[in-house]
Amino acid sequence: TVFQLKEAFEVSIVWGIESRAQTFSGLWTSESDGSSGASNPSGGRRLTDSALEGVPLRPAFDLSEPDVQAWIWKVVRAARDPSSGLNVRSDLKAWIELIQENAEKNGVPFPVPRETFGGYVSLLMENSNAFRRRYQDELGSSGPGLGREYRFAAVTLLAEVPVTSSGGGAEMEAVRQWESFIQKINKDAPASAGPAVVQSNAFEEVRREDAIFSTTLATWAVANGVCLLIILLFTRNVALSLIVMVTVVLLAICLVGFILAVLAIEFGPIEAIGVTIFVGLSANYALHVAHAYHHAPSSTRLGKIQLTVF
Repeated sequence: TVFQLKEAFEVSIVWGIESRAQTFSGLWTSESDGSSGASNPSGGRRLTDSALEGVPLRPAFDLSEPDVQAWIWKVVRAARDPSSGLNVRSDLKAWIELIQENAEKNGVPFPVPRETFGGYVSLLMENSNAFRRRYQDELGSSGPGLGREYRFAAVTLLAEVPVTSSGGGAEMEAVRQWESFIQKINKDAPASAGPAVVQSNAFEEVRREDAIFSTTLATWAVANGVCLLIILLFTRNVALSLIVMVTVVLLAICLVGFILAVLAIEFGPIEAIGVTIFVGLSANYALHVAHAYHHAPSSTRLGKIQLTVF
């Protein structure tokens, strides 16, 4: 039997905002101070204007609409489907699933009718600690109680990704799968629900690492170009300048390959700084060696090498 080590992470699918924003991740926290919102007596989160500042909310979103409830439940079931490839675990239920199960158990129609939605949720919160926890973290209303306008809603799912020795490749593939899933479901989303966005701290970490690697690569390319111009300006020798730059590029490729493939170290800020310093030192050394070889007073290659080294 072969066992595969996996890493679990939380993913939130969010409705009620126009696009993914950095300020959004702090909307539902366990804090209850005036800056992030106040807890309602019936549970949930009453968002203040300061908490919503800068967040692009969708005015048309209304969770009490039956078609919105049905759509959110359908999306959750689609994410749990093994054919989706999202590897969502079944041990963490979403609040919409708890509403559906409780309604089926008590003979209440699901989706819950608009006029009874607030009262039904209030009753369910009093009887279910699990639902109270999920609701407080994932739903936001414009005022105290449950009869006010719902500003946003999110369902949090627990997904898994294989742990490999090849860096963040599996995590990046998971990000692509979730983004592809969200794009697919948004094509069929009802107008009252609007498009959804996906949010996860794990995804943000993967995006940061990818951005660090991309910007480091771009900076390295620009630095090489500037370095080539400077060497060409001072040496006035095209062949010598190209030899130095080819040497520097090959050294950088070997170094990055050794870090990522052999040592299997994730490329982060420290590695980016280290590679930059190494490239600078290698350019300086390669230039001095090439310059010494070029100006060595010898007519043979062996003589030039000996004068360069010794």
